[in-house]
Amino acid sequence: MPLEITPVSQLHSHLSTCKVKVRIARLWAYHKKDRPKDITGIDLLLVDDKGERIQASIRSQLLSKFQEKLEEGDCYMIMNFEISDNGGSYRASSHPYKINFMSMTHVKKCDEQIPNLEFRFNFVPFSDIQARTDNDNVFIDVIGEIIGMQELKEVNVSGRQTKLLNLQLRDLGESVIDVTLWEKWAEDLYSYVKGYKDGSIVLVGSLMKIKTYNGKISVQNASFSTKLFINSSIAEITEFKESLAKSDCLALTTISTITSSSSSKHSKPSFSLRDQKTIADINSGGACNIIASIFSIDTKVPWFCIGCTICFKKVSPYFNPETEEIEAGKYECEKCDTFVTTTSTRFRVQVTVLDHTGEASFLLFDQDVIKLIHKSAYELLEQQVQFNRSDKIPQELLDLEGRQFVFTIQGSDSTKFSRPSIFRVYELTDKPEIVQKFQENLLQMNTTDPNTHMVSSFSNPITSETEPDSDMNIVSTPSNATTNQIDTESSEAANYENSNSSIKTSKNTSKITKLTPTSKRSLTSSKDNATQKSSTKPKLLSKAEIKKEKK
Repeated sequence: MPLEITPVSQLHSHLSTCKVKVRIARLWAYHKKDRPKDITGIDLLLVDDKGERIQASIRSQLLSKFQEKLEEGDCYMIMNFEISDNGGSYRASSHPYKINFMSMTHVKKCDEQIPNLEFRFNFVPFSDIQARTDNDNVFIDVIGEIIGMQELKEVNVSGRQTKLLNLQLRDLGESVIDVTLWEKWAEDLYSYVKGYKDGSIVLVGSLMKIKTYNGKISVQNASFSTKLFINSSIAEITEFKESLAKSDCLALTTISTITSSSSSKHSKPSFSLRDQKTIADINSGGACNIIASIFSIDTKVPWFCIGCTICFKKVSPYFNPETEEIEAGKYECEKCDTFVTTTSTRFRVQVTVLDHTGEASFLLFDQDVIKLIHKSAYELLEQQVQFNRSDKIPQELLDLEGRQFVFTIQGSDSTKFSRPSIFRVYELTDKPEIVQKFQENLLQMNTTDPNTHMVSSFSNPITSETEPDSDMNIVSTPSNATTNQIDTESSEAANYENSNSSIKTSKNTSKITKLTPTSKRSLTSSKDNATQKSSTKPKLLSKAEIKKEKK
């Protein structure tokens, strides 16, 4: 009786004889450094029709039997093989087991191909790489547009001269990752970029490895497994370029030069004191750094979004007009104008932040939230569903309330009452040395500016609006002033309706304090009382206006 096909997901070391039907997604050979033609073994990355991946190995003694029979991209029946634990420093699959070919293993090419070309790559969002949510010992696939590159270098590694090329890739989620290529991979890419003059260059790196050096995370080619696709005509690159063409904020005409001593303009912000502002100064425009505390998580909007794995835009559940029902597991992507069955769950957390000048709404995305709570949005959602809390805000997010950060945002050139109602956070940190540096600079800023009045946002911040001191001159302005929708330069940020927010200012001077649960409850109570007492919003006058009013 013929063997039944065993799904890759069900393979384990206790199985004796079994058969799999798979496509060879990748095939690569191992050799000694000084003898490249002396192959010591072959590894395969196999994928079945469900998209499950497993690594297979052929040792040197069996190369003569199998090497000529196997071709990358073709489908095969593989029978009678050994299954062992998938160990080692670097692995091509996260499957707990791997296949080892034996002398009695039988390989038969399939007449009927399995339709799983879309599973040959397992792309990892750059935000996940930077947050290290993936296993560093498992090879990954990346896709991105080249936005910066250094000159090709020749360096000495273990007494041997080799080529080195540093570059930067940006994915459709607007995250940027550093990439280091060595040897022939560096030379091939450098030659292509220097000779290419027409538009964007999209790179697919198959089976790359994650490296951490001096606390900095990057992606590098592996010594044998990595394969580069540079502006190739494969479907993944074609779809990526189509998404680039539809996205104005991702348009790029030239590749910037990265110097070894400084980051490119696309690298992460350095939290410069030069760009420090307060919430009240957001209206002056430009990128800025603000030290503030998260007062609350907005519970009126979802804390996550379901997006397309190609363009990262929000997808909607598919409504079948014939059955007049939502079709399970099927979504519509308006950006790609197609139906999708695989989606990406990403963070989109709206928070209210406070500093000594007022409050504002900030929007946190995947990369920063993962860095703070060390969990992906998918993991958190699964956890909430498991414990029947899918309608609640996860405790991991609520624990962010009261914590102080330095935020990097894009300011607005609009006036107070036409300014965006929500600001996208591009980077944040709570490193003590950076927070202290901004606290000290803020005190100095307010000491040197006589027109700036400091007030703690956490010490009776509202009473000055409803019950002003006798020496304060205020004028009322309508509380329902309209606000414009922010251009967040983010595909996710445009997927939800923005809510209105306001800045509350006061002239009282007091020490800046960190938000604590006690002060948070006090502030919440004060805000509730103030809402009942007044429907107008006072405006703090400058000293020149005060003198004019007195006259």
